[in-house]
Amino acid sequence: DAKKLIEELAREKSRLEIDAEKSNAEAQDALAKLARKERELRAAEGRLRQYEVEMGELKV
Repeated sequence: DAKKLIEELAREKSRLEIDAEKSNAEAQDALAKLARKERELRAAEGRLRQYEVEMGELKV
């Protein structure tokens, strides 16, 4: 009885460890994607500021 319980707990622990590793990998992927999007946003904001300056120069 105790042996079955120990085996069951070991299987559950293994499953949870695999799930945790998968979740960590997904979190790392999400962080990398977020970092890329933030870089893209900063670049777009820079282009927008440049376009606004150019438009201001055209009005003069």
